[in-house]
Amino acid sequence: MTEDDIHAFVDDALPLERRAEVERFLALNQDAMQRVAAFAAQRTALRAALAPIAAEPIPPALNLAHLIEQQRHPTVSVSSFLRLAIRRCGGADPWHRRCGRVVYARGDLKRTKRHDGPGGGSQR
Repeated sequence: MTEDDIHAFVDDALPLERRAEVERFLALNQDAMQRVAAFAAQRTALRAALAPIAAEPIPPALNLAHLIEQQRHPTVSVSSFLRLAIRRCGGADPWHRRCGRVVYARGDLKRTKRHDGPGGGSQR
């Protein structure tokens, strides 16, 4: 007897023939029967505690028809568009200029080096 069988028994989700097998097992195994009783009590308590939430109407944004329609006509956010445009224009190469520094990206390691333009030289 598996843990899945016991939980499916508590949830009344077993086919009739498997349910009969689990009932026979529980009749012979008192510890398992106590666990099933505890699981059933927990299930009842959870259902009672969550009943007000389950009774709430589904928000329109989560409505299945709305979600399907949204997939048919996806929208592209401005930030997504800008990230794509920057990548297309060469902004995703390993050399990025940020605040006067050149960042050398290699794997997970990043080193920064002061870059002052064509003359080189580093000021601190």
